[in-house]
Formats: sequence, structure tokens, C-alpha cells
Amino acid sequence: QGQELTAFTDSTWNTCPDTSRSRGGHILLLWGSPILWVSKLQTITALSSCEAEYVQACLAARDVVWIRRVLREILLPQQAATTMYIDNH
Repeated sequence: QGQELTAFTDSTWNTCPDTSRSRGGHILLLWGSPILWVSKLQTITALSSCEAEYVQACLAARDVVWIRRVLREILLPQQAATTMYIDNH
């Protein structure tokens, strides 16, 4: 992997019994070590598990863009695209 940034995402559909919101999470790894992680209820109510996965992938992509900008600012620019692994079960 070298210094390649990698992201993993997952969500669980309809987790909250009160709001029917899904719980989602993602983790970003650099040099194989975690540098950012999130786990919380999503702000929307997804209509399917597929939608919940797409929402979490979008949130992770937003964090990837932000981290890539930070890395560029501290002179560690990412040469390759960031790989995102999205659990779709």
C-alpha cells in the first residue's frame, strides 16, 4: 500500500427504532494505519439498505477529499486515486 490512502465504509439499515435511521461508519487508512474514523446515525432516513450504503459512501468520499487536501498541504500529496471499499450486504 505504501502511503496510499484507503477508505472502508459500512452501514446498517433502519437501526434506530424511534427514527428508523441507519447507522453508518467509515475508516480512512494511511500507511495501513487509521487516521480518521466515524460511526454514527445517518442524518436521513434511508428507504433501503442500498440507499444507506450509498449515503455512507458519500460521507466517506467527503472525508477522503478533505484528508487528501490536508495531505497535500503538509507535502504528502496522494499520487493515485483513493480506493474505497463499500460493504453492500
